[in-house]
Amino acid sequence: HFHLGGKYLEAIQGGVLNHRSKAFNPAWKAADVPSPTIERSMEMFSAECNKCFRGNLSIPVRIHAIRLLGLVLARVEAWNMFGQRTMENFDPGLKSFKCYLVRALVRMMTMFAVPSWPPTPPMFAVKK
Repeated sequence: HFHLGGKYLEAIQGGVLNHRSKAFNPAWKAADVPSPTIERSMEMFSAECNKCFRGNLSIPVRIHAIRLLGLVLARVEAWNMFGQRTMENFDPGLKSFKCYLVRALVRMMTMFAVPSWPPTPPMFAVKK
């Protein structure tokens, strides 16, 4: 699932899914695109995450988030409404649905992958 996440990250960065971009390709399918390298996938993920998160994410967190993204996108690709050609026949606002959904999933998977434990209060207070 890591490679599927990388393919979509590359499509977002290249503007392939954005209908306002010159690189927009309504016939784009993840199965037709070669998988990017792990380093390239993590670089694109960092670039996408820097738009909404501050600070650097560790390598294991980035890998976990990209795997989660690929896992979710494998399920989402089965939707008939996720096909770009299908969406173009409906409301014009749906032309950008795929692009913005993938961006939202990137943010969501990042939040799931980042460990966020609440700070624990000290068990014992030491007076000086």
